Amino acid sequence: MTEYAPSEKEDRWIKEKIGFFSASKNKCIMAGYPNGFSKVAQSYMYHIQYQRNTNCPDPPVFARAMDIGVKGEPEAIMWYRENFPNYILHCDTNFTDKLFIKTNYGYGASPDAFVIKSKLCDNNEDWRYLEIPFDNDIQKEIISLIEIKCVVGEILYWMFSSTVSFAKKRLYAFSLHRDQLAGQLLVFPNIKTINLLVYNPQLDSNPLDFDSVTDKRRGLVFEYSRAEIGSYLELLEDRIIFCDNFLNRGYDIDLINDSYKIKK
Repeated sequence: MTEYAPSEKEDRWIKEKIGFFSASKNKCIMAGYPNGFSKVAQSYMYHIQYQRNTNCPDPPVFARAMDIGVKGEPEAIMWYRENFPNYILHCDTNFTDKLFIKTNYGYGASPDAFVIKSKLCDNNEDWRYLEIPFDNDIQKEIISLIEIKCVVGEILYWMFSSTVSFAKKRLYAFSLHRDQLAGQLLVFPNIKTINLLVYNPQLDSNPLDFDSVTDKRRGLVFEYSRAEIGSYLELLEDRIIFCDNFLNRGYDIDLINDSYKIKK
């Protein structure tokens, strides 16, 4: 059995998420749309129902891609700060609590980072050790959201190909991650853009990858606007609210498609 010992900050974050639909699972929420709710969507609802009934989170999932993403994210933040003239706050390390931003309809999201207006530190080293509360003053500083994807496997070679156009990569990345990008913007209704950083991490399994973690060739940044995502934001929000109300009323999840047909 794998022993899991989260930090105090991680532990508080896990507890905050109990019983909430999450942006990282929006593909599950939307599974079956527009015809109804597939088995994937229903299964996810059972997970949330169980959490609400027991006040217990799902057990942690250990997967190589997820582990690479967790370990690579701080380096991706370093890459962003090195290669773009923006002021970046990392939502895992730069706040006293790891962020999970909640709505009033049983839904929340954990952005990876923010682009902010003001310079709070003088250099990358100082930014690494900054830890501040997430208060109203900071929220007013946010210009854009950042979502980070550390890529491995075959998609890495295509995404960093020199013969695939930036526009084609941007479109494909949007098709892969639209649900989560839209979900992040749902909890920040006043923010107009979100940046997707596709990052090529330095892996222990490749000892001949000598380039710095901040080398320019390791990252691609695609910006998407709220207007570009368009009416899908309303569709997503409406579906989440429907799911939240369905659980709150204690209805049988196996019969959700009957209720959905009546709603339509």
